[in-house]
Amino acid sequence: MTTKSKNSSQELSDVDESGSPITSIAINFLAINGERHVLTFSPDSKVSDLKASIFEDWSKGFPDRPAKQSQIRLIYLGKVLDNISSLASCNMNKKSVTVLLNVKLESINKQANPGLP
Repeated sequence: MTTKSKNSSQELSDVDESGSPITSIAINFLAINGERHVLTFSPDSKVSDLKASIFEDWSKGFPDRPAKQSQIRLIYLGKVLDNISSLASCNMNKKSVTVLLNVKLESINKQANPGLP
């Protein structure tokens, strides 16, 4: 159950189990090979911010780094996260969450025939 309270700017914000406002979320990125990497973000951060940070700070334990940031897919609670969504709007209302990190490979046809659409 999500608990809401008004902060000083009169906007609704998520609070933790003790009633304290959540000011940062530790995102535990879990790669398909089982490796983990933790970065901390504000609940107002966009999914695109997470992708940019993980792309720039690619963990050595993760599978090969993708050629483009757009190849990174983040999955939380079974849903692929949309780039424009904030962490709060994705219901990340805990101080620490685990997000599955998946890398979309380019299709084999495009690699074999780069001129194809």
